[in-house]
Amino acid sequence: NGEYYELVEGPSILENLQNAFKNGGEYVLEGDVVLPSALTLANGKALVLDLNGHSISHEMECTASYNMITNNGDLTIKGEGKISFKDTGSGDPAFGWGTYTITNSGTLTLNGGMIENLSEQNPLSGKVVHMYCAIQQSSGTTIVNGGVVSNPTYRSIRINNGALIVNGGTMEGQVWV
Repeated sequence: NGEYYELVEGPSILENLQNAFKNGGEYVLEGDVVLPSALTLANGKALVLDLNGHSISHEMECTASYNMITNNGDLTIKGEGKISFKDTGSGDPAFGWGTYTITNSGTLTLNGGMIENLSEQNPLSGKVVHMYCAIQQSSGTTIVNGGVVSNPTYRSIRINNGALIVNGGTMEGQVWV
């Protein structure tokens, strides 16, 4: 009939995820995402993140402290799927800094999914070369109702201050409070 339509692409899954962390609300992950950089949920923002069977991953060579996800607000994670970080660098043997999948200073609630840190020990010495944890908390509250928090070669959860409430779920690796 002579009519033409322009195909317009919408935002990518990465852009939608970044907007969810910026604006808060509820977000259902639409596919697997490899992050090019860290995500932060600001103080005063609340986000319910449904992993929906997908993964959020990030891998980089760190030379200083690094948080894949920083939660300063109210972050709830649910559904099946993974949030995964791997530091490929040599770390800090003096333990002056560390790398973390999620750093929490707000309220973090895990109702499902897996939070994992895949960083490795020094293969030559068998000793940890720096601090690396799946969840690191300097203040706030972490609530684990379900899901898995995993770092089998070191600390799954490290709580320096605030509260850790475990009602269920599985911890793979040391829990340090």
